Amino acid sequence: MDSEHFRRFLQGRNLLYVDVGAQGGASDLSRIASFTHCYGFEPNPDEFKKLFLKMTIA
Repeated sequence: MDSEHFRRFLQGRNLLYVDVGAQGGASDLSRIASFTHCYGFEPNPDEFKKLFLKMTIA
């Protein structure tokens, strides 16, 4: 399925992307960002701090 067909397929849908163990950050979701709610969970306090700092600086 090419990206145009994929985009039309997703249109009007709300996807949920959950990244459990979000160490290093989420995958590149730019192509589906307008259809997706993304949540990341990182249980390791040190890795969580790195993710938090990365998000607040970006």
